[in-house]
Amino acid sequence: GSSMLLNGATLASVAMVAFVVLVPESFWVRLLSRKAPSWFGARSYGIYLYHFPLAGVVAFAPIFHLRGGAHDMAIVAGVSLSVVVAAASYRWIETPFLRLKDRLSLGRMPDQQPTLAPAT
Repeated sequence: GSSMLLNGATLASVAMVAFVVLVPESFWVRLLSRKAPSWFGARSYGIYLYHFPLAGVVAFAPIFHLRGGAHDMAIVAGVSLSVVVAAASYRWIETPFLRLKDRLSLGRMPDQQPTLAPAT
């Protein structure tokens, strides 16, 4: 049943990643390098991070406990809200910190990595 589908999806994901790595000039690399997939890719961690709590909030919102297509609307609302919140997080939280990281590492040579001093 569902575990077989999950195993199939996992196997397909692994095969796609391997193909993209092994054949970097393929159609799939060109497709995934386009603007929309790149935009989602840059925000994918935020979507992953925010989706579960936002889906819980939307699932229990009274407006979606109506009869009819409310379940489908709740799914669309939850996914949309996750993408919007992740985009805002990327713009106003992640991007400033990434810029700060770049500024702080300007004086360091690329091959130099910060190290921790051994405990004494």
